[in-house]
Parts: sequence; structure tokens; C-alpha cells
Amino acid sequence: LPFWRCWTFFVKILFQKGKSLLPLLEEDATEHHSELFWNIGGPKGHWAVRQGDWKVWGDKKTVELYNLMEDPSETTDLSKANPEKTQKLYDLHQAWHREVQLSEKGGER
Repeated sequence: LPFWRCWTFFVKILFQKGKSLLPLLEEDATEHHSELFWNIGGPKGHWAVRQGDWKVWGDKKTVELYNLMEDPSETTDLSKANPEKTQKLYDLHQAWHREVQLSEKGGER
């Protein structure tokens, strides 16, 4: 990627509201975010949410659910066995993504 595209991406991340993960890396912190969100976007639209032991991952065609404590390598998709948990985490991502989009545009409209 050209430098300016990387820099633009970095500036967008820098000015998003949120909570730093740095204390987890530098200190003996044991508490962290109740949820972590990813939205890579791009042509495939990859995104993910982690809440406790659970992680839901998706793209434009797929949604998968994993219990990271029992399956840290994410080999067994539990979305069909746990549709309520899958939907809950999906809904959390959708709400977070809407909030991020609004903050990029300068607030609610």
C-alpha cells in the first residue's frame, strides 16, 4: 500500500473513540474490553466480534460462531448449534458499525 493510504487508515483509527489495548500489553492488567470489534471491510466485507469466550466472524455471505476457550484454533463453527448467541453477537456488530459510521460522518443525522 502507498504510504498515504496507510497513514489515512491510521488517522481514522487514531481518532475513533474507544479504549486502548496498550495496558494489556505493557502491564499486568487483567481486565479488558467486554467486547472487541473488527471491521476489515473491503470487497469481502470481513468483520468479527469477540465477547468473553465467544467470537462471531462474518463476511457478506457467511456468519460463523466459535467458542475460543474450547476451540482456540476456530475449527468448529457453532453458529447452527447456537443461533441465539450468533444473532446476539451479529447484532452487537451491526450496532457498533452504525455508530462508527456516524462518528466518521460527524455524529447523528
